[in-house]
Amino acid sequence: IALSAKLLRVNRANGYVGQIIKRLYYTLAPYLMMAMKALNIEPEAAMLNVRYSENSINQRHATQQPPRSEYQVGVRAKDGPLCTLGFDSNSKEPSQLRVHDLMLGISRFHILVFVADGLKFTTHAGASNQSTNIVSFKELAHNVDRFLSQWRRKWAYGSNLNDGHKDKDLFKVHIIVGSFIPGSQSSLDVMFKRNVGEGRLYLDHTKAVHEKYGFSWQGSSGGLVVVRPDSHLGYRVNGTQSQAWEDVDQYFSSILMNA
Repeated sequence: IALSAKLLRVNRANGYVGQIIKRLYYTLAPYLMMAMKALNIEPEAAMLNVRYSENSINQRHATQQPPRSEYQVGVRAKDGPLCTLGFDSNSKEPSQLRVHDLMLGISRFHILVFVADGLKFTTHAGASNQSTNIVSFKELAHNVDRFLSQWRRKWAYGSNLNDGHKDKDLFKVHIIVGSFIPGSQSSLDVMFKRNVGEGRLYLDHTKAVHEKYGFSWQGSSGGLVVVRPDSHLGYRVNGTQSQAWEDVDQYFSSILMNA
């Protein structure tokens, strides 16, 4: 009887404590939600702010100085507006899209190539050949074709997943420019009319996308950013010349097994 009385008192006490906790929760919850919203920590978007630490698939560049924390590997790929352009006489206003629109699909790596204002479509003497941030159209197109072909051949994993794309390519390359040095219409057409993921050119008309990924859109060497299939950054390197592409190739070699 004594034991039963003691258990009854404990249960009553626990029930009382539980009621107090519930009352506190329902009283404070609205204020907690307001605070979370003010701090931009809304529950439905909480996973968007996940940051993964550096590891075998989130690699810092071996020699380059890392950028500020919000641009480092492990963060989720940022979104922002882009333009697709046409250069024929019948073209309409540039069509709008967003960075995340390019990343639709399952189990794909997306390589974002930020060229800032250094893309040169012409070789005439007035094209600032002295500038270190200039990359020629031919060099860029060559690297896109060379490494895309190499990666797809080396890591050609079969997949039965239906993600709306006809191809099953593991790698997609998207070129983003802040501005460019004009050249012949034929050169422009080659890059702007490529298929999505094959090195197609997009204009960062607001310059916001460059900034969101930690690159200046003017006077910088740009860089390459690897977005993993889970939409987080796995690797980044400054520059768009051949050596930067070689560095990305080494990154893939360190995390992927040959097919």
